[in-house]
Amino acid sequence: MVPRADRQPVANGARAREWFDWATGLEAGDLTHAEVAALRPRVYEHVARAHTDDAPLFHKIHDAFVAPGDRASVITAAASRGVIYLVRSPLDVCVSYAHHASWSMDTSVATLADEAHALCHHDDRLANQLRQHLSSWSGHARSWIHNGVIPVHVVRYEDLARHPVDTVSDAIAFAGLIRHRHEIERAVEWSRFDRLQAQETETGFREKPAGLDHFFRRGVVNGWRDELTQAQAQRIIDDHGEMMQQLGYPVTPP
Repeated sequence: MVPRADRQPVANGARAREWFDWATGLEAGDLTHAEVAALRPRVYEHVARAHTDDAPLFHKIHDAFVAPGDRASVITAAASRGVIYLVRSPLDVCVSYAHHASWSMDTSVATLADEAHALCHHDDRLANQLRQHLSSWSGHARSWIHNGVIPVHVVRYEDLARHPVDTVSDAIAFAGLIRHRHEIERAVEWSRFDRLQAQETETGFREKPAGLDHFFRRGVVNGWRDELTQAQAQRIIDDHGEMMQQLGYPVTPP
């Protein structure tokens, strides 16, 4: 692979076309989804080798570790020191995803169980991101937590909400960073959900899909109780109960 320029892109998400185009010297839009998927592991290895700063390079990624139909993991051990895996109860994910995608709750319930589910997967138009295989909620969690290649630190959204400072402190320690507790407390304070909502109202949020009123909607734990029917909640538990139990989520709707 031949980079197009010495300067790395500023995008910090593994989904970004900029990294792919920079590392390969190709245009992702000229390739098929399968061709891009086959090259992505090598792209992130190249990005890791090209990073000369002592500070870790963080990337946000949505993909499952190994997606259905792919022969290799999207990230290899050569490209990553470790993974901080952020997970949330599928009951709340279902509601959040329905609002985010402007779907019905039933569609969202079915999508969470779809092993082939992907973002930016269309062939009739060029998306602003690379295709990202998500798999089902359980499949996604299983693929990362039990990947057996890269160390993983699991962070539950619920623990972030209830014990933010301690939860963030543990994640920072896993990442090999040293931060004083007062620094973490300040970071937590400035990233409170109500502050993010206020910032979005004032200046917008660039990742908000077109047509969506607010990206930061509620952010509460167990908000699904107000929006899912008993049958919808039970189907989610039937679909994902095994992984929910592994992650410490109750499998009996209260």
